[in-house]
Amino acid sequence: MHPPHRIIVSVEEACDWGKSLMLDVVKKVDQKLDRSVFIYTKLQRHLKNFTETQPLNQFFSSTCQGNGEKAFFVDLLEDAEPTFNLAKHTELTKATFELLEQLKFDRRYEAFIGIQALRKHLWDATWKIYQDNIPTVQNRLRALKSGSEQQLSQLQARLTGMDIFRLRSAASNFVMNFLQSIEKLIVGTLDGNPAQNGQTLSEEKMFAGEWYDINGEVIDSTSWDIPYHDTKIYGGQQYERLLAEFRAVAEHIEMTDIPLDDIATSAGPQKLNNVNALAWSASDLARRQSMRAFLPLIDQLVKRSIMIMQRLPDIALKMMANAKAKSRTGPSAGPVRSAALLSRTGSAFGQSQQAEFDIGVDEFPFFTHHVKDLYESFINTVAEECRDKCMDEFYCTRLIYWENTKLAAPSSKKDAGDVKDAVQGLASKIFDSIKERITRNILLKCHNFFLAPMQSPLWGEIQSKVSVLSNPVLEELFEATQTTQRLKDEEKTLQMILEKFGQQESLFQAASHAFSHPAR
Repeated sequence: MHPPHRIIVSVEEACDWGKSLMLDVVKKVDQKLDRSVFIYTKLQRHLKNFTETQPLNQFFSSTCQGNGEKAFFVDLLEDAEPTFNLAKHTELTKATFELLEQLKFDRRYEAFIGIQALRKHLWDATWKIYQDNIPTVQNRLRALKSGSEQQLSQLQARLTGMDIFRLRSAASNFVMNFLQSIEKLIVGTLDGNPAQNGQTLSEEKMFAGEWYDINGEVIDSTSWDIPYHDTKIYGGQQYERLLAEFRAVAEHIEMTDIPLDDIATSAGPQKLNNVNALAWSASDLARRQSMRAFLPLIDQLVKRSIMIMQRLPDIALKMMANAKAKSRTGPSAGPVRSAALLSRTGSAFGQSQQAEFDIGVDEFPFFTHHVKDLYESFINTVAEECRDKCMDEFYCTRLIYWENTKLAAPSSKKDAGDVKDAVQGLASKIFDSIKERITRNILLKCHNFFLAPMQSPLWGEIQSKVSVLSNPVLEELFEATQTTQRLKDEEKTLQMILEKFGQQESLFQAASHAFSHPAR
């Protein structure tokens, strides 16, 4: 009873309104009674309960209205026959009307009495359902046929696109779109869906880990005011946050206590009772300790930088997939029709127009992985170069801060503790100056030697390597042989499906034209 195209036929013996049992059962399936018919049998026997006209008409009125004007009152033959005997049922209906005439019933209910009235209603209802469904079925068949034709056209375009020259052009276009998406992520864009693909600072540390000092202890930066620490960001903005966090970590580095052995060793053969020796010793100690403090931080900065940039290809591929989906369904459907118009116009003038062969993000995984591998290789190379540039801050000859030579030298009569305090104080002052200079220079070098190459140098590096791929390598990356065979098999299948839809449409049209309203 649940399929909506079926007619529900309820049959029970005629009874007073309110005693019917089938109405509540039918309403559970057909609440509005749009496709239900109620048949009340043994009408002649029930008419014996009426002696006046008003109760009889009230019975017909309440029953018809309560069943949505789809109630029929019939008398059936007591002896079942294998075929419908119209003559006997006509005689039975005539006898029923004679009883109703005696009771002077309202003739408005004549259309609801007798097996002929029920038969007419079922014929008309069935015919109406048939007529209403013909356009739906035809439109469905035509839509399936049109969809198969479109799939076949796209498949044939794919087969044409497996030519090596068109593959090379498609590869170039794919790389260009990929690099444009990467550049957008670095410069700033919302196309990458930051709510889904962005990271807060705590989420970033779940993958990259915490900052560690030279002793391997965790550097707690939760209380520092790092910009956008609780905001989901990616790309260039996430890298700027990393540099801001590195600056905060570097600013909180303090010089540790210098052992007396290191002070004595740094003085060399000279005594620390003259100002030059004191300055040389403090400068050397501050330089060495700054180098030891910054080396692990630089390694962690480079590692985090690589991790941030390695997240971008997956986000860029999602952006490309979304852009391609929007180009197929939406306002950009216009250019597709324009391209078809240009193709027909070009054919009219004797010119051949070929549709652009567009590579899907997941369609050729080996080529996509190759592009991502080129990107990651470039990132690792640039990161290593940036690290080398940062390490240049520590590769120098012996250094002295001459402004510190104006300080008073400790007396030779003072003990080693006083000398240690003097060197410690001077070295701490020099350490703070070195820390500020190194921090500033590292941030500048990260911008110049890591972030800047992520734009134009990245384009040249990847495009040049893709453009010089040989034909065999390019065919291998695109799996040209296997893909061509698969597309040909799919083409045969679609052609068979399209032929089947055509046959079904023709058969249905012939059947619908041949079918007519049944004789009454």
